[in-house]
Amino acid sequence: MYVYDLTLSKAGTHAGATGPKRLRMYYFSGGGWQNPPSSQHWKFCAELARQAGKGVIDGPNLLKPHAILLVSPAVDLGPTRKEGPIVDVARKDPVLTISLHDSGARTWAQAEDPGQPSISAIMADATPLARTGAKIIGVTGGWDILPPSALEFRDAAREQGVAGARLHWEKQIHCLPLAFMVYPRL
Repeated sequence: MYVYDLTLSKAGTHAGATGPKRLRMYYFSGGGWQNPPSSQHWKFCAELARQAGKGVIDGPNLLKPHAILLVSPAVDLGPTRKEGPIVDVARKDPVLTISLHDSGARTWAQAEDPGQPSISAIMADATPLARTGAKIIGVTGGWDILPPSALEFRDAAREQGVAGARLHWEKQIHCLPLAFMVYPRL
């Protein structure tokens, strides 16, 4: 896990902005959480910080998150089923392959059972998020091998009382928001 303090170089545009603001972001980058962020990830994080423009989490104790942003999340780190709709989606996914996902999942889990909630979020109890009011904001694309389990996770969290916003965009690729630099209207 990488932790970065992002400081805006200019004062924020929100009401009461007086100078540069820090934003703490816990960021699980792509590449199976094993690689540092790519330039696209950095630009995306910088844009999130620029648009947030406020909110500092500082000091020895961390406040509860207001929201968790999940972009093309890998929430099920068990072996990918190689039959059914996933086979059709895998043919369209220009970024991830089933073998790449499974290899990264094995490395992340190491000797742990991928069915444990600490490894696969889809197995976790989401009611603590509901109790604290933390929201889940999810973005998935239809030409990505991860959404079948991500959408299942979304539905399970909703059933457990977790509020939030979800966008599933058919015919879009893995991590589609990172394309905002190429396609600014995203």
